[in-house]
Amino acid sequence: MRIIQKDKIIQYFENLYSNKAVYVWGMNGEIINEASINKTYNIYKTATYNRIYYDNKLKEGNGRIGADCSGCMYPVSGFDTTAQNYFNKCITTGNVSSIPRDKPCLVFKGKFSSSINHIGFYCGNGYVIEMKSSKENCVKNKLDGKGWKWYGIPSWIDYSDLESENIASNKIE
Repeated sequence: MRIIQKDKIIQYFENLYSNKAVYVWGMNGEIINEASINKTYNIYKTATYNRIYYDNKLKEGNGRIGADCSGCMYPVSGFDTTAQNYFNKCITTGNVSSIPRDKPCLVFKGKFSSSINHIGFYCGNGYVIEMKSSKENCVKNKLDGKGWKWYGIPSWIDYSDLESENIASNKIE
């Protein structure tokens, strides 16, 4: 398993936000281009996420990073899974009311801890960066009052101050 220093992960998410990453259902932090859109469409097409949806996302984000809420975690976590499974894999979890305010970690939405349906990254400074939706794309908002219910400390974040590896090759620079 990949373990990345917390400052590198914060930088990754800040770059997603500042470079206007685009929410694309099924993408995992790839560059949006015709080939990546066609591949994603062929895997994830549904009545909602149809050819028109993917063609519009290509027009909107060509050359930028594309990801959905859990897919944006792939470049830093090293594995592709759902928001629920990211929660399940955390070494510590709890209600967001008890989140360690100065510690970057994952935040989740879902009525119960067994029904997680959305994930974001808490930067440790009162703000969350998330791939919010197909309409809003990558956003940065305050943690409080935005519906975050749970937090989780993943095993792939190194909380020491030691130097560590760079994020995967699809890191936005």
